[in-house]
Amino acid sequence: SRAEQSRAEQSRAERVYLHFGGLCRRKGTLDILRAIDATAASALRGKIFVFAGCVYSDIKEEFDVLVHQIADKGISIKVYDYFCDYDFILHLVSMSHCVLIPYENTNQSSGVLGIAAQYGKMLFAPDKGLLGYLVNKYKLGYLYNTSNNRVEEIRRFIASDNICEIDGSAYTKENTTEHFLKVLLN
Repeated sequence: SRAEQSRAEQSRAERVYLHFGGLCRRKGTLDILRAIDATAASALRGKIFVFAGCVYSDIKEEFDVLVHQIADKGISIKVYDYFCDYDFILHLVSMSHCVLIPYENTNQSSGVLGIAAQYGKMLFAPDKGLLGYLVNKYKLGYLYNTSNNRVEEIRRFIASDNICEIDGSAYTKENTTEHFLKVLLN
């Protein structure tokens, strides 16, 4: 099964970096791949990169080329290019060490924050906008400087061992469905 496959992959790895959802340009999908491709394979030994979700058609060709280049270097990369159900996403998050969200649109939140917080998984996120504010306020992970080159920021982070566990309980306590509805209806 898919869950057994990813569990087996994770058990062989020291670190799992996850990027999930609709895989597209605005979510930084290609920039993550470019960063992995630009990093020496020796710096990525013991790391698995997982991409889960439908790859948008406008990036599909470049996405596939980059994935093949990365795999040819011996870097561990796994792609689930289809709609992934909620249970499978939760499984992947539970098995990961870091969730990569180098989104271009930082002025809105993302359900990814809640899922990562629920499982105590660190986020790699931009330092600006609502997204940066929430990750900073609740100490949900590493914020990269959006004034710098995004590919280089991602490359530097994945080559490092700056992974840590986070305590997402404050975020999950304050950001319940009930709280959201109360704010929305007031």
